[in-house]
Amino acid sequence: MKRWQKMTSVFLATLMAFPLFGCSDGSRDSGISDGGGEPDPQDKIISASLWEDPSLDDRPMVMMHSVATALVDDVYERGYGGIVTNVGWDTNYLQNERAFATLTSGVKRAVDKGMHVWIYDEYGYPSGTAYGLTLKDNPEYEALGLVFSCEAVPAGATKTIDLLYGHKQIVAAYVYEGRSKETIDLSSAQNVSSYISSDKTSVSYTNRTASDKVLVAYMSKRWYENTHSMENWYVQQRYINLLDAEPVQKFISITHAKYYEKLGQYFGNGIQAFFTDEPALQGNYFEISERNRQVLDEPDPNIPVVECLNYSETLFEKFNAAYGYDLKPYLGYLYNDDGSVKAKQVRIDFYALTGELFRSNYLEPIQEWCADKGVASSGHLLLEEELYQNPWFAGNMLQLLGTMGIPGTDLLYSEPLGAMNAAVCNVEVCGFGGGIYGKEYYVCGDFWRFRWNEGGCV
Repeated sequence: MKRWQKMTSVFLATLMAFPLFGCSDGSRDSGISDGGGEPDPQDKIISASLWEDPSLDDRPMVMMHSVATALVDDVYERGYGGIVTNVGWDTNYLQNERAFATLTSGVKRAVDKGMHVWIYDEYGYPSGTAYGLTLKDNPEYEALGLVFSCEAVPAGATKTIDLLYGHKQIVAAYVYEGRSKETIDLSSAQNVSSYISSDKTSVSYTNRTASDKVLVAYMSKRWYENTHSMENWYVQQRYINLLDAEPVQKFISITHAKYYEKLGQYFGNGIQAFFTDEPALQGNYFEISERNRQVLDEPDPNIPVVECLNYSETLFEKFNAAYGYDLKPYLGYLYNDDGSVKAKQVRIDFYALTGELFRSNYLEPIQEWCADKGVASSGHLLLEEELYQNPWFAGNMLQLLGTMGIPGTDLLYSEPLGAMNAAVCNVEVCGFGGGIYGKEYYVCGDFWRFRWNEGGCV
């Protein structure tokens, strides 16, 4: 589905799902009596009339990235209750006075008609980059990853691990009992970080024991190649580090603050919310497709794709402050799982911390800024559809959504079966599943597949 269609459905689904702006007195007529008995006939009449001719508060909104008064008039006549819009997307993003004048005219027209207005906070997506402006002059704000690189060191041997191409530095080094990554004894970590070279580009270890060892170097990298920031549908561009507070503060200052400067009179007076679109921790690698899109930051195809975790240069310090122990000796548990209680605890602590940093560094400051200006914060997160992906890209997805004034989700299809077909996965069985609207459907393999009035799996 094209990205503009996807964005529109985000807002339609969000606004139709959350009865935030209901009736003017904050109430809603459900047609059900308070006593739980038979509905009052008058309530039924009221409910039907509200459904047939709802107020603007109860109508869906439409996305328009290029607003114009004529477009506002058109969607108003079509029955929409509001618009979700932004300043024009051009090479002079957020600095084009003519574009802001056009936006102001469109917002005024919508507000004069009694429509609601939401502001989309990014050029394209994911939110946070301000189309490269957040990282401009501050490359240190870019998302970082921590890579696991290992080398077997037989008894009596000396081995060296060099910094991988395109990576920043080796930040820690440990040796473990074992002959390979698959046989490593994670409980035997021995700190050999003192053997890292002064320029942090290599680490050497001589095994003077009678047992085989595995040398592991943990190295940092600018995490961009083969991530969502490179694969997303709109533009390939480097992304900010959500584990640090400074990048988001800059993002707010050059986006939200600019909108307030130009449209402040409408905040809380027509403009009701800001929508942030798919901010995320880098989390994991993606298979990069051949689709056409803009390229702000040319990827380097020679950067090796190696196991990687979300990282910042203050991560170890923040981890110690949160949990009272040093993460470095236990890093191996994040890349390998020996099934131990310790491995589970380290993983829980790590993902809980990264999720909380995402929440407190990104969503909370935006929510507080919006509340201070009389509007709500809204948006949706990356890949909320599949629970096993949530820790990688968000940590605790529900905790993060709970920080928004109006939490949202991404609904790519308005037809229920299409949504299920696209999003429900990891079903282990294949067999008769029941009926929907009187027709049979089946659960097959890794995805829901449907065949009307036919047996078997697709």
